[in-house]
Amino acid sequence: MSLDDAGGTALEEMEKQMIREALSRHNSKKEVADELGIGIATLYRKIKKYELLNT
Repeated sequence: MSLDDAGGTALEEMEKQMIREALSRHNSKKEVADELGIGIATLYRKIKKYELLNT
């Protein structure tokens, strides 16, 4: 069993929750990306991946 098999889903859920919470705190995607320590393009990819488009 690999780490992805064992914890990938839990890690993704935690990441999704962190992004959702940051989006609720900020009006700017740039501020969200800065808070999370990721680039804006990465944030947009993750928003799409986790279907957080309406957040």
